[in-house]
Amino acid sequence: KHDCNDLLTRMFKMPDSEPFREPVSLIDFPDYSRFITTPMDLSAVQETLRVGEYKEPSEFKEDMDLIFANSFKYNTNKKSPVVGMTSRLREFFLDEYKMILKDWRGMKRR
Repeated sequence: KHDCNDLLTRMFKMPDSEPFREPVSLIDFPDYSRFITTPMDLSAVQETLRVGEYKEPSEFKEDMDLIFANSFKYNTNKKSPVVGMTSRLREFFLDEYKMILKDWRGMKRR
C-alpha cells in the first residue's frame, strides 16, 4: 500500500498528470459520459487506496489502466497533447508498477 501511495504522490507532481488528477468536468466536456461509462481519476484511486479497498496491487493497476484506457478512448486525435501526456504517464506508471509488484511478491513469500 505504501509503495502504491508513494507512486501516486510522485505521479500527482508530474505535469503530465494534470488532466487526470480530478474527475473530468462534465461542464467542460459534456459528451464525456456518452463515451466513457466508468470514469476514473487519480484522486479516486488515491481515496480507494487510502480507505484500504485494494487488496492487492493488481486491483490498483486495474483502476490506473482504466484512467489510461478512458483517455485514449475519449481523446481520439493522436496528435492531441492529452494523448501524449497519457502515453508518457502510462509508461512511467508501468515501469514503476513492475517494481511494486516485484516487492509485493517478495514480501508475500516471507
